[in-house]
Amino acid sequence: MVTTVVAVTGSEGFVGRRVVDSLTRSPGIEVIRIVRPGSHVEPRAGSRIVAADVLADAAEHPLEAVRADVLVHLAWRGLNDFHSLEHQDQVAAHVRFIARSIELGVQRIVCAGTCLEYGFVAGEVDEGSPAQPTVAYARAKNDLHRALVAIAHDTAVSWLWARIFYPFGPGQHPKSLWASLQHAIDRNAPTFPMSPGLQVRDYLPVEEVGEVLARLAYADVQGVLNVCSGRPVVLRELVEGWVRDRGSDITLEPGVYDYPDYEPMEFWGSRRRLDDALAAAKGCD
Repeated sequence: MVTTVVAVTGSEGFVGRRVVDSLTRSPGIEVIRIVRPGSHVEPRAGSRIVAADVLADAAEHPLEAVRADVLVHLAWRGLNDFHSLEHQDQVAAHVRFIARSIELGVQRIVCAGTCLEYGFVAGEVDEGSPAQPTVAYARAKNDLHRALVAIAHDTAVSWLWARIFYPFGPGQHPKSLWASLQHAIDRNAPTFPMSPGLQVRDYLPVEEVGEVLARLAYADVQGVLNVCSGRPVVLRELVEGWVRDRGSDITLEPGVYDYPDYEPMEFWGSRRRLDDALAAAKGCD
């Protein structure tokens, strides 16, 4: 069987670990796990570890030491603060890293974007909706997307920009909604403060995000693609479901926090193009 080598940056991150999980279960795939220097990670069957700082200007590119056919680029810094100027400051380094990866033989790029690139657009959004980012994180991601489009035009590399909606699950940042709730339940807190919870969102388990991105790594689809559930849900109802799943009697306190200032009240993704892409990928197995 011909082996496809897939390099994954951010491979020890919240989403990256699940992408690696899925890829290492896929026949004919070898995974290169690119991790930050000094990281303590366990060996895993079907994968190799390469330590490199993908944002360091003078550092040796990790793919100079190993060959890769596909790059799944998930690395990003500053995700605990969507308003930080750090997001814009790192765009040029990501562009350099992607361009050099192509020079070293990568034939396909799958890059993580964010649903926040759509900005304050209410209702369902599909891939034809214009990007109108309002928060620093989303503006930086949109700038990287535009740079990737230009690179692909000049090199004819295959590319996919995955606009990820709202993943949740184990390993998420401690300040995230899901992780905060789990921590409150674990310490037997009587109440859980939250926003009013009337916003409509598009959430999906991080394991599904990882599986989808792994499938798209070697799928014959290009351009922008929403990675979403396609199912709008009222946030408070979602949180109530999480509480039931834990068998907890914690009391929700809606309205303690304000709504985020960078999201519309009702916002979810169209999954039509994603489902078509996944069906086509399955047909090629």
